[in-house]
Amino acid sequence: MRTAGVLSRAPVRTIVAGLLCCASASCGSDSTGPGSSGDLPGGSSPSLTDLFGTVLYKAEGGQVGIQALQTKAIIGIYFASRSCPACGAFTPQLVSTYNELMRTDKSFEIVLASVDASSADLSGYMQQYAMAWLALPSGGEAVLQLVKRYDVEWIPTLIVIDEERKTITKTGREDVVTKGAAAFDQWLAASGGP
Repeated sequence: MRTAGVLSRAPVRTIVAGLLCCASASCGSDSTGPGSSGDLPGGSSPSLTDLFGTVLYKAEGGQVGIQALQTKAIIGIYFASRSCPACGAFTPQLVSTYNELMRTDKSFEIVLASVDASSADLSGYMQQYAMAWLALPSGGEAVLQLVKRYDVEWIPTLIVIDEERKTITKTGREDVVTKGAAAFDQWLAASGGP
């Protein structure tokens, strides 16, 4: 748990599914705890199935297989909740950045790891903000495992991984806020991509 001094930096915070919802952009740098990269012991990377299971969802409720992520150079894992005011503030910016990257054919995808309890909340949240990306089943074990794997304490949090599932950054939210779509090139360079 964070110390009182760290928590006091956030002007608005609520507890959503055991995570703190932080409205301060400065929380982006503290969105995850120290020392956890999400990679497996010994430096090996988890498989896409290890991370996300075999089925992902679209806003309208349709399903796609995990192979939808296999060709992506960069994947963002977006931890958020419909009931978190900070997520409501950041999500439109992330949607705009995502749409710009899609218009320019960047090899990028986002997987929403919603901490909301129901699939109706998940679908409603995705439709409300016109999220064209993919999502894990809401409130499922896969979301909880990702929260643990990446030591997420704050939402919204954007973890960015490369095509080999190695962690590029745990402060993707801060990157999007400060750089917008230009953050993609920084992530790609950090991954060793072209």
